[in-house]
Formats: sequence, C-alpha cells, structure tokens
Amino acid sequence: MRRWAHSGFREKEIKMSSAAFAIRRWSLSVGTAVVLGGRNRANFGIARKVFILAFAALLAGAAGAKASQITLAEVTETMMSVASKEGTALGVALGPDASSLLQFSSFVDPNARTFSFTTLPGQHYLGMAVSLTTVGVYNIGLGQYTWNAAGSVGASSWSDSGSAVWTGDPTETIPEHTVTLFGHSYSVRGTVETSPDPTNDRITLSKGDFVFHDLATPNPKFLGGTSGTDKYNITTGKWTFDYSWTPADKDCSDPCFDMGAVGQQGLVGGDGTFAIKNSPVPETSSLFLLCGGLAILFSRHRLRS
Repeated sequence: MRRWAHSGFREKEIKMSSAAFAIRRWSLSVGTAVVLGGRNRANFGIARKVFILAFAALLAGAAGAKASQITLAEVTETMMSVASKEGTALGVALGPDASSLLQFSSFVDPNARTFSFTTLPGQHYLGMAVSLTTVGVYNIGLGQYTWNAAGSVGASSWSDSGSAVWTGDPTETIPEHTVTLFGHSYSVRGTVETSPDPTNDRITLSKGDFVFHDLATPNPKFLGGTSGTDKYNITTGKWTFDYSWTPADKDCSDPCFDMGAVGQQGLVGGDGTFAIKNSPVPETSSLFLLCGGLAILFSRHRLRS
C-alpha cells in the first residue's frame, strides 16, 4: 500500500473521524429509540449492523476517489518523466538547439493507466526532420509502467524502451535502460521524488534526476546527468518542467543546456499537448570572461565620471 505522508491527509482523517462520530451518535440514538419503544435488542443489533455497513461504504468511496486521483497523477507524471528523458537524450546526442521548439500531441487514460505522445508534423531539430511516437502502458503483473518509442532524426533512427516503478510517498524509479539515437546507444536511469498537494492528493510538484552513460566504449563512460523540477497547476491543467544538463566535465566545455517543456493535460485525462526546447548554457570560462569584461567597463565608467 502506498503511503501519502503529508499534513493534509491527517487533517482529512480528523474530519472523517468527526463525521464518523456524528454518524455513530445518530445510529446509537436510533438504536436507543428502538430499544425504548419496543425493548427489542434484535432491532438494536440490526441498527448497529446497518451503521457499520454504511460507514464501510463511506470509507470505500473515499478510498476509491483518492485512488483515482493518485492514478491520474501517476500516469501524467510518468509521461512527463519519459518526455523529459527523451528530450534530454536528443540534446546529449546532438547538442542544444534553442531555435527549435519540438511540439507534441499527447493522450492520458487514467482508467486504463496508459499514455502516449507523438511529434506534430513538420518538426525540425538542428535543421533535421524529427519524428517520435511513444506509447506507455501499466503492467499489472509486474506492477510497473513500460513504454516503447520509435522515430527518426534526419536519416537516423531514434528508439527508446524502459520501465518505471512507483513506491513509497510516492517515488518513481526508472531502472537502467537504453536509448539509441544516430546509431549510438546511451544507458539512462533515474528517480523522481513527488510532493502531493495536501488538499486533494494530486501530485503538483516533483524533482527528478537522470544519469547518462555512453555505451559505445567497452566500459560505459559517464557522460553527465540532469536535475530539475516538474510542476502541475491543478486549476488550469497546465504543467511545466525544467531540467539542466551538466556534463561530466562540469565546466560546460561539452555543452551544458537547459531543457524546458510546457504542456496542457486535462484534469481527468484525455487529449493534451506539450513542447520541448533545449537551450544552450554558456561555458563557465565564458561566464568569467563576460563578468570580467563587465567589471572593466563599469570601473572605466566610474573613473570617467
């Protein structure tokens, strides 16, 4: 059973307990009236059983509503994680391209626990035509989501397949799997920590990390990793995520970039859209040169004044 550890749940428990206490007082009053009126203990026992069944149904309904909210958030969050990972893989393999905004259509079915997204026609990255279709499903037997993606960048193929498991409060774990792009294979793994909204149990904030290795060498070479956040606005159904890629050298001589995405997904699932952009981040040395140049200009301006 998944634990949802936040203050809002405790508050709901207290409110539920108050409601249960009121129902219990009412049922005891009914039972007492039956006993006083007919002195019939059997009727009192029936009244107690009716109360127990009614209260159990109330709890089951509340649990079902909460479970459906959890599932909806889980499916959408899984889709967002896969999209961010695939967008990052494109930047890792080819470098950033701030001029290209890759647009996708998406679909989420919280009842079937499935998701899918595909690039809209006419998308380009670094001047090359891009297409990608990803389909994800929930495997009840394994207790995990699995997905497969297939597409192309220019004349080269692009593929990805992996799985994700949700546990705890909840945490999404994406075990090591392979993304292939431009005939090159990359090993990817990661985790996503989520923060449910205490008022409705919907996941509205999550933080994720992914690690990439190059599988072209005999010993997988560590390339770097991403770190970022996902945010979901439950009122508008809009979500955003922002991930930063930091290469193994950490000085951005091997391009650093920020991968951002903005999407729209219905609160009860259904059709949606999102767009991804990989924007370059200046090298650390370039930043120092820029700051140094600005400092010199500022000092000269002060001397002249």
